[in-house]
Amino acid sequence: MLPARVLNLSLNGAFVALSDAPAPPDLKRGTEVTLAVLDRGAPECLYIRATVVRSSDASEPAGVGLRFQGLDNAALKRLEGILLTSIIEGEGFLDV
Repeated sequence: MLPARVLNLSLNGAFVALSDAPAPPDLKRGTEVTLAVLDRGAPECLYIRATVVRSSDASEPAGVGLRFQGLDNAALKRLEGILLTSIIEGEGFLDV
């Protein structure tokens, strides 16, 4: 598990800033990962399969751009709730 923060989140993907810069070499474009999003409204994290579509180095926030894969309706509704809560509470990031 690699600690990170979601800086940009949508229903289709996310930009995840990594605590270690630059991104580890195994997180190159095309790599499949599982994102565990902390959901304060539920007892368990929301696990989302994603593909790395880009990575950035220390010249910008070090991290990876992810495209979500295979979200079913239940996961999509839960992600919508997480997004709405984040907007309402004015948080600029989510821990993952």
